[in-house]
Amino acid sequence: MKNNIDIHAKKIWNYMHLHHELKAMDAILILGSNDLRVADRASELYKQELAPLVICSGGNGKNSQFEITEAEMFSQRLIELGIPKEKILLEPNATNTGENITNTQKLLKEKDIDINSFILVQKPYMERRSYATLKNNGLVQKSL
Repeated sequence: MKNNIDIHAKKIWNYMHLHHELKAMDAILILGSNDLRVADRASELYKQELAPLVICSGGNGKNSQFEITEAEMFSQRLIELGIPKEKILLEPNATNTGENITNTQKLLKEKDIDINSFILVQKPYMERRSYATLKNNGLVQKSL
């Protein structure tokens, strides 16, 4: 029985990954969650010089475990990991994936920042959902 569960779980896990090629973009966009490893990964990408700006998006979602917003928590983590504060932009109001995208678009427009491409950083099992949300909001020009 356990073997069957493992086989089916692996199929689902593999389906969630899109295997996009990682390349330099205009910004790294972190979608909020309770997992600080998401910020750790964004820090690694920034240090690899794959983008000059990191955007942290996330308020207090329904499962938030932080006393401050997810965006603020991730920003603090990035700063602890050596990312300059002036290279971090906060969107602290989103409570779901759709709001992460639409609120970030609004924030960039308000600040007159022109971003044409993102490296999206989220938990691995959220990859397909996050990509679909970007695509639905017109931020993906073609399927990869």
